[in-house]
Amino acid sequence: MKIETKTFLKKIGVLSAILCILGLTVIHSLLPHVDKLTFLLQLFLVSLGTLISHIQLIKALKHSLIRFNSIFMAVSIIRMLAYAIFITLYLIFIKVNHIEFVSAFMIIYFSFLFLDVAEFMKLSDKQYKPIKKVEAKRR
Repeated sequence: MKIETKTFLKKIGVLSAILCILGLTVIHSLLPHVDKLTFLLQLFLVSLGTLISHIQLIKALKHSLIRFNSIFMAVSIIRMLAYAIFITLYLIFIKVNHIEFVSAFMIIYFSFLFLDVAEFMKLSDKQYKPIKKVEAKRR
């Protein structure tokens, strides 16, 4: 396993632990009617989706920027479709706590999205920094 993947896996673990503790605390104290298992399932689904997509994007980033862009679009669409299917199935089959469910999902999703974007900005800067230096010298 590459060092970037190990580092990202640790960051996902820390973020998941923080969100789990905060989420379960809020559910326990403020929203006792909300199902804790559903919250944990959301957290697991988003963290797994983020990890799988991140691994695929790291592989694409190693090849070329053009390939990265096309893989990024495909992975993003697949991930968003999976999340939309999960949310839709929950809203259809479970008739309670819709607002809490969607709110929790969006908080979890955006937390992992910010982590993912920050990590890729750091990786792409490291990957393409030599190219930027060469272009700057040519000017």
